[in-house]
Amino acid sequence: MRKARRIGTYRPRGSVGGIVLGALAGLLAVWILSIYLAFPTQIDRYEKCRSLAQTSSDQQACLNQLYKSIRPATSGSG
Repeated sequence: MRKARRIGTYRPRGSVGGIVLGALAGLLAVWILSIYLAFPTQIDRYEKCRSLAQTSSDQQACLNQLYKSIRPATSGSG
């Protein structure tokens, strides 16, 4: 970046944008990996169900099944 600034090229702006986009991609990857590591069985079951689903209602049923398996069971009425 210093050398590009001395020369007067526009590379510093592009490199800063690349660093920002790379950092965002890294954060997104960490978030997705943490979700998968927290619920590996449920995610795997969802993917298998989703691959067999033929209609949008089948896909919605798979998503509902995933939500039910991830959410802790609530006890009581309120």
